[in-house]
Amino acid sequence: MNIAFYPYWAAKTLLSLINVIYIMVITTYIYGLTGSVLSAAMFPLIQIITRIIAGFTLPLLVNRFPFSRLMISISIAKTLIMTCIAISLNHLISQLPLLLIGVVILSFLDGWETPLLKTLTPRLVQGEDLIKANSLLSFSNQTVTIVGYAMTGFAVMNWGASQTFWAATSLSWAVLIFMIAMGSLTRNVEQPQKSAVSRNVLREGWSIL
Repeated sequence: MNIAFYPYWAAKTLLSLINVIYIMVITTYIYGLTGSVLSAAMFPLIQIITRIIAGFTLPLLVNRFPFSRLMISISIAKTLIMTCIAISLNHLISQLPLLLIGVVILSFLDGWETPLLKTLTPRLVQGEDLIKANSLLSFSNQTVTIVGYAMTGFAVMNWGASQTFWAATSLSWAVLIFMIAMGSLTRNVEQPQKSAVSRNVLREGWSIL
């Protein structure tokens, strides 16, 4: 299997774990602030809706920016936002709207990053190894998701939401390092021809993705 696949595999696996920790910590934190199950449940709903909307707008970005630069820029933005949230999480008790704004931005970035990463798999692994790679990715993602939910609940109870979120932030910095390392591997990803009509851009981008 191509050696370039392994940092990609590590990045995707860590992103799955970060997503689990991030969702559980923020949901628990909102419930602790509001005491409302409905308010806490609105967070995952907002995240899903925002990611869907982001997925529809992604082709516009793919059409305008080089693939490797787009991947690294999204990872940098996510890491910086998570770091800002981690630093100020204990001070957001009376500023819940600011936390939700950060959540929406992170969800948009996730909605752009996920399909971009999926397009890399067949570019890094070809032939019969592609089946093995997809199986390995699926197994590792499912494993860290199951373990992540169990361990995050334990961590929040024993360390608190802030410390647990810092753990996710540290993993996000590790992912950023992997993304930068993979930058040279995605420089030759084909760029779609630019179009002046946004509707055509979206249609072409969805076909490419």
